[in-house]
Amino acid sequence: MAMYATLQSITDGFPPRPLPASEEELGGLVELAKAGDREAFGLLYQHLAPKVYSYFYHHLAGQSALAEDLAEDVFLNVLRRLESYTDHGLPFSAWIFRVAHNRLVDHFRSQQRRPQVPLDSAGEAADLLPERELQRVVDRQTLMAALDKLTPSQRNVIVLRFLQHLSLSETAAALDRTEDGVKKLQQRALDSLRRSPAAARASMAV
Repeated sequence: MAMYATLQSITDGFPPRPLPASEEELGGLVELAKAGDREAFGLLYQHLAPKVYSYFYHHLAGQSALAEDLAEDVFLNVLRRLESYTDHGLPFSAWIFRVAHNRLVDHFRSQQRRPQVPLDSAGEAADLLPERELQRVVDRQTLMAALDKLTPSQRNVIVLRFLQHLSLSETAAALDRTEDGVKKLQQRALDSLRRSPAAARASMAV
């Protein structure tokens, strides 16, 4: 597949088209992009780049410029590796977030801030929870400060599950964990958010 000069040029010169509305449509675009369809990759970029940027933004305490740089790195990496991508039955978006997760780990390592890995045994497994559960735990305006108090693994789960709306299986694939492990991390993260000063202030304000 021909390489593109810059990510900025990917969507230039194309008439507006609807973004994919389902994973099936997304998968169709992936196959076209693998075959060298520049417009198809542009649509993938338009659909997924804001989600990847948001993922980094919430992990980097709102450092927007750094989040943009890391998101660009992810899509340049995706562009290089797309021809070798193989569908193993999981959504393409889960693969994208796996690439993003690995890039975030590399960034922390370069800053000599290795992510912490919490114990696997603590906490009760959580059921699938809607986003309103997170809203009950902590107000969105104070979420950034609260996320900063979580371990990197817990923060990963909260961002992917509640802010990026990935399913349990998609989150497990993105983080290379079992679904049970994701459930435990989710429960511990929500418990920690409930105990955070930000959550306490939000509850007193109601």
